[in-house]
Amino acid sequence: MRTKLILLAAIVLSSVSGLIAQDIHFSQFYMTPVQFNPSYAGALKELDVSMQYKGQWNMIDKGYRTLGATVSSRINYKRGNPNFWAIGLTAFADQAAINKLNSLRINIPLCYTVKLNQLNSLSNAVYVGFGQNVLKDPNLTWGSQFDGMNYNSSLPTNETQFTQSFRFLDMGYGFSWNHNQQTRTVADEKGFSNSLGFSVGHLNRPMYSFNNNPSDKLDMKFSLYNSSSIYIKNSKISWHPSVLVQLQGGHREIMYGALCRYEIQQESRITGFREGSAISAGMYRRSKDAIVIAGLYEINHFQIGMSYDMNTSALSNSTGYRGGFEILLKYITPSPFSGGGRSIF
Repeated sequence: MRTKLILLAAIVLSSVSGLIAQDIHFSQFYMTPVQFNPSYAGALKELDVSMQYKGQWNMIDKGYRTLGATVSSRINYKRGNPNFWAIGLTAFADQAAINKLNSLRINIPLCYTVKLNQLNSLSNAVYVGFGQNVLKDPNLTWGSQFDGMNYNSSLPTNETQFTQSFRFLDMGYGFSWNHNQQTRTVADEKGFSNSLGFSVGHLNRPMYSFNNNPSDKLDMKFSLYNSSSIYIKNSKISWHPSVLVQLQGGHREIMYGALCRYEIQQESRITGFREGSAISAGMYRRSKDAIVIAGLYEINHFQIGMSYDMNTSALSNSTGYRGGFEILLKYITPSPFSGGGRSIF
């Protein structure tokens, strides 16, 4: 079964390259932390396969379309084995419709997890990746083609070093501490889990230029992430707050919020005939930019997440507070309804 799922994930990931952006900008960051921190490859789940799509700002020059897919799996894991390796693959493709700026990112994280004690584990990982940016619009215009009154296509562009595509090698590092203090029996349900991670992307600072300018380099990206799951004894309701802080060059993004989860029914402990299911709803805030309304439906190993961004920045004057719709499909093992897979992420 696992071999079939990994093969399916590889097919899905290969399809991303047909769409081929800038660094990704998904609102459901809490569902796929391996996208920004390689140490989450295999750290929380034995197998994790996901696919995301986001369309945003369609009312402004046809907006952006972003597609992402991830797969990660433990490769030498046995129940009871405290330490293990995991490997993954992440791919992101983004298109800006107005000038057909297309970007593709493919990263391969390799992670090693050490179990510190019964409740805590530490994961360290590196990633090696490939990036490509392509300008597919043949009708680009340049300032040098303005003749003082109008645009004149017969004037030279003076862009002698300009190329419509470039590629680069990318590398990064991340670590995460994961704490799981959860118990679950037929009569008793309570617990707390927490994950804290830090990562540095673009460690090698690759050249990032359509003009082949070696001084134009991609800034390192620092990410600090924390996510918790808080379960209440003898209650079907649980809380799942998350926060992500990212710094890159002179830019900063902070996103925080929480999901409230209601467990519709538990998985049958003995027969396995009844599948567990749950529904979640919540709100997130992207600092100085947007409010995100999010929802999640779970049944057994499968999860379907949806979110919608509402702009609160100055851009809302053009968007009418409309940002973007995002959908996520995910498969995880073990199931969050089983005794060994309590984390919904």
